[in-house]
Amino acid sequence: MLNAGIQAAEANAKSKMYVAFGDSRQTFRPQLSFGADYSLFAKFNNYDQYFRSFQYNNFNVGIQIRVPLFDASLKSRQQRSAAEAAHAAAEADQTRNQVNEQILQMQRSLAELRAQQRVAQLQAELAQEQLEALTTQLEQGSGSPGAPLLTPKDEQQARILERQRYEEMLDADFAVVRAELNLMRSIGTIEDWAKSGPQK
Repeated sequence: MLNAGIQAAEANAKSKMYVAFGDSRQTFRPQLSFGADYSLFAKFNNYDQYFRSFQYNNFNVGIQIRVPLFDASLKSRQQRSAAEAAHAAAEADQTRNQVNEQILQMQRSLAELRAQQRVAQLQAELAQEQLEALTTQLEQGSGSPGAPLLTPKDEQQARILERQRYEEMLDADFAVVRAELNLMRSIGTIEDWAKSGPQK
């Protein structure tokens, strides 16, 4: 599925191309017009006294054939529509290039965010393990005679660090999800993703 902006630009270019094609076909094509008119005149107007062969029922038919060989307005319209078609095609190409460049940038930034997410997960795991080790040392003692004594303040600092690392991991997860959704919206697959969600 294509990006909505690309689809709109391509549809606009296609419509302008059809208009230009239609205008170019009118140059040497004859145009035929047909007209018919029926009139019923009233008898109380006394038309029969003024006209010699007066008829109350009148019917007129006309045909006009026009061959636009040297029609300047038609030629200028043809040139204008051809220029508009070329302009719309160039805009569609430019839109496609811009969207493709944005998608590449989003993919690169998503790869960077995933790397940052992995680092944040590892830091959170490390902080959790350090907190568990420090808690164990406080409960059972350090086990080494030369090791510095641990205080409850050390435990509180380890808990604060562990919570900070956990929040950083959640922020990194959120940034990755947001970047993935933006990428899916740019590619045009977000509707399919939303429809494939859990069904009730």
